[in-house]
Amino acid sequence: MSEDIKKVLILGDGNMSFALALCKLLWKENGNLLNAAHTYFGINDKATKFQIIATTFDSKEQLMTKYHDAKEIVSKIEKFGKEKIQILHGINAWELSKEFGSFDDKNSIGEGKCESMPLGKQLFDIVLWYVIAV
Repeated sequence: MSEDIKKVLILGDGNMSFALALCKLLWKENGNLLNAAHTYFGINDKATKFQIIATTFDSKEQLMTKYHDAKEIVSKIEKFGKEKIQILHGINAWELSKEFGSFDDKNSIGEGKCESMPLGKQLFDIVLWYVIAV
């Protein structure tokens, strides 16, 4: 039996604090938090595992300059390991086909600028678009 792994894409997470909060929900040693994460995603199978790709519109350099707490947050996220979460910088959520590729008429995924990365050309089970309404 294969493991059920849900792929999560987080778009526009500013200083990455949302991604860090989600990592803590999913991978800290607290069963109640893990149950809350599964409930948040509407997943009944508590054995489900998650892989997250968190994105920022800003480049890494811009992120560190723009948000005073970004360096500390990114450092904490990185401690969870790349097999659980990866961060992509400079991703325009309005133009994802340029970033990750897109479906063509044969239902295969086209070329995207992330193609050379192990994360390119994939589908996501859950997409969270972090937007702050002003």
